[in-house]
Amino acid sequence: MGWGPRSFVTQIHSISHGKFSYCFPPIYQAARGLPVFLRLDSDIPHYSDLTNTRLLRYGPDESYYANLFDMSINNMRLNIPLSYFQKGGPDISGCYFTRPLQRKPARGHENLPLVNFHFEGNVDVVVKPETSFHINSEYVHYEYICLVIVPCEGYGMTIIGSKTQANKLFVYDIPAQRLYFGSRDCSQNP
Repeated sequence: MGWGPRSFVTQIHSISHGKFSYCFPPIYQAARGLPVFLRLDSDIPHYSDLTNTRLLRYGPDESYYANLFDMSINNMRLNIPLSYFQKGGPDISGCYFTRPLQRKPARGHENLPLVNFHFEGNVDVVVKPETSFHINSEYVHYEYICLVIVPCEGYGMTIIGSKTQANKLFVYDIPAQRLYFGSRDCSQNP
């Protein structure tokens, strides 16, 4: 699905016209068999109301990129240096999941903060707690709550995973070099 000639979207250009979209349901719905639909060109739902940012390309690399500028948790900017998000930026070592944020009586995702990704063009992707936090409920009276961050050691880039993309419609308009996105209920086949 990248920029190159081997890309599926490129190979079916007469049908896709360089446009495709997807909307992932939350993992628990996908595990029960809820399908993910890949839509092409005129089959893509109306998306002019979605926010958008520029799609970037780096030399012969066929992957799609967008400029991520910062993150917020519960509307508090983290002020992460831009170099950490740039392609080829420093590799950040870490553990598979972050260390537990807190230990508290069992409540599920209730009262956990929103995570917000800030992209070029002053556009944001707001991620709900159920797709950004992992709750370990092995203990009878307490849950360990972790912000789910997986390091991309060796890749020199930031990847926003499919779990984080749940219930968001993404539309790639390759000719316009734009990525459109917004919240949707992906179980409704948008």
